[in-house]
Amino acid sequence: MKTIQLAITEFALPAPRTGSIETYSGYGPIPNVGAELHALVQDQRMFDNPSYISEKWTAHTFEKDGYKITVSGRLDGFIPGHPARIEEIKSAYSPQDLLKALLASPEHPYRLQARTYAYLHWLHTKEVPEINLHVISARTRKGEDFAFELEIPDYELWLDRRLSEVIADAKVFEALKKKRKKTAKTFVFPFAEPRQGQIDLMHTVEKNLDGKTAQLIQAPTGLGKTAGVLFPVLREALTRGEKVIYLTPKNSQHAVAEDAVRRLQETGAKVRGQTIHAKAKLCFKEQVLCNPEYCEYARDHYDKVSRNDLVAKLAKKKNLTFRSYQKYGREFEVCPFELQLDTLQRADVVICDYNYVFSPRNIQGRLAANGFSAKTKANLIIDEAHNLPARANDYFSARLSSEELRDLQLGLAGLPASVQGLADELIGDTLTFITSAGSESDGRKPCKTQLDTDSILDLAARAHELLARYLESAAQLQVNDAVLNLCNLWTEFSQSHASLSEEFFVSFTPSPRGGVLKITCCDASEWLNENYAKFANVVAFSATVKPFDYYSRLLGFNHRHFVNAEFTSPFPRERRKLLIIPQVSTKYSDREANYGKIKDGIERIIAIQPGNYFVFFPSFDFLSR
Repeated sequence: MKTIQLAITEFALPAPRTGSIETYSGYGPIPNVGAELHALVQDQRMFDNPSYISEKWTAHTFEKDGYKITVSGRLDGFIPGHPARIEEIKSAYSPQDLLKALLASPEHPYRLQARTYAYLHWLHTKEVPEINLHVISARTRKGEDFAFELEIPDYELWLDRRLSEVIADAKVFEALKKKRKKTAKTFVFPFAEPRQGQIDLMHTVEKNLDGKTAQLIQAPTGLGKTAGVLFPVLREALTRGEKVIYLTPKNSQHAVAEDAVRRLQETGAKVRGQTIHAKAKLCFKEQVLCNPEYCEYARDHYDKVSRNDLVAKLAKKKNLTFRSYQKYGREFEVCPFELQLDTLQRADVVICDYNYVFSPRNIQGRLAANGFSAKTKANLIIDEAHNLPARANDYFSARLSSEELRDLQLGLAGLPASVQGLADELIGDTLTFITSAGSESDGRKPCKTQLDTDSILDLAARAHELLARYLESAAQLQVNDAVLNLCNLWTEFSQSHASLSEEFFVSFTPSPRGGVLKITCCDASEWLNENYAKFANVVAFSATVKPFDYYSRLLGFNHRHFVNAEFTSPFPRERRKLLIIPQVSTKYSDREANYGKIKDGIERIIAIQPGNYFVFFPSFDFLSR
């Protein structure tokens, strides 16, 4: 029999999917409010009742239609007895909103998770346990219990539907893997006459695709490095029935990778490329806010996708474009960005920005997912890799500015009194928080400072509560909305604070209107390294990643076995002309006296031979002068 292994969090989902895109839908991760809240509840439970067991492991294998489906997980809490008591702990910035979502949906994923643990206990003991969902506030750290029963006939109706759904999905991915392996056997390079350096590049990459070695490659512009790297990395992935994730630092650079995929398709290769388009570009609303109170496309999104079988419909298309998602989004009134993510599993090459893999709230699991098997992994390509360290540092950095907050306060005029009062109070307390953090400053120079964790948890939770009240009010969201911007500032700052470690420092910079409180990540290499482990092979390349030792440390490669390689320009060296004009200085302090000389030099050079020229400047000011 074929086997499938699933975590209970993956398995315990409505069948078919139901609900809206919202914070407490149960489908995605809830806001990061700290694992210490779970531990806090568990420690208190064990103090009150020595028989309380935390993180109790359980598993069971179901057999159906020639498949063995094993589901497993750890109960947050278990109290032995007759009946036993099973507890799941969920933390929330707005516990009342989560409790409301749980009450409204009997098949909410959190309820299904707890019911699955209870059902496995019943299978093993023939005793029905009590069930409790304990919801704890990130702000007050007070909890509220939500108890409900396991009704075995109802649960087994859902169970049969869910097992059938898992098997149907498994068959789709088995066919997809077979197709990929078949494609790999006839996979050919899309250019009839590759350049010599390109051939060497492909051989080097291919030789080191051993599942253990990361590769850092420097290759100059003009060598054809995109196709030279993608071809061997994709062929190796297809051989295993897997996919490739191709990362770039900017959406504008997706086109080069897309062109390489198209050229492979023109050779007859049955590979599907899919580019992830930014949420802000796909969104139909003025404000990018996934909340059913505001957005009709978020409202009942999962119901509409399931009811209209949209993922299967899109699977029939060879290439999925920006227009495809917008067309289906408008026609069926679903979120085009989320629909795009729903189709990722069937793509052979996924092209996207760095943040989808490396930011704190990444979607790496959905990107690399390839059915239910965890035995094999996707390959990862990082284009323009010299950009990644700085981008990764930015993901974990955040700031609060007194000046920005005072400007936001001006945008609160005209809001309902209750909302405006909450927002004014939050801004006032945030300004006080910034001032308090800068109490050691002399008023002139930046200084290092410390942050009070309890204050951050309180203020971040209040920002979430403010957003909930704002969306429930009759107020119309505005372009560059002050309340949304305020809440986003706190979301980013609290997320950055949750990641604090010795690679970070916190600073206060005084200003005439208050100051700026900033969390700065200086080195995200540990985080990058942890993420590489989730891929079979990692190949990072750029025209500028030397010195290799320096970039390997910034990229987190020094923690892994890695190789580096350098390739020279394919253009004949004898055709390159280098000219140095010693009478001209471009130093910043000398520029004013040299603008005329530089202009004359450019004019004299381009007068020698008619043609096309590029002139590169260090700044736009220099160019305009």
